[in-house]
Amino acid sequence: PKMVEMIKSLVSECRAYSEEVEFEAIDATRADMPFLIECIKASEEAGATSLSISDDSGEMMGDEIGAFVSSIIRFSQIVGGVFRFTVYINAKHKLRPLLALL
Repeated sequence: PKMVEMIKSLVSECRAYSEEVEFEAIDATRADMPFLIECIKASEEAGATSLSISDDSGEMMGDEIGAFVSSIIRFSQIVGGVFRFTVYINAKHKLRPLLALL
């Protein structure tokens, strides 16, 4: 898809200027998981050194966020990623303390 190619291109270009490049998947929790994984893989292959995902809509509850993050971590370990990983969640359900448990 065009989006995946754009991610590769932009991350590669950023790597030309910096050794540290963050790929941020804004509102990632609403994305189709296979597509999100494809985007993460593309960013890693292009040189991203960290990954941030977010639940901007605030629709996921704690157990859902935990399973979502676990899936991404499992995938990252499968492809050998060495990402710094950050998760942002909406304060809608007052779940931010959950991040300390992840």
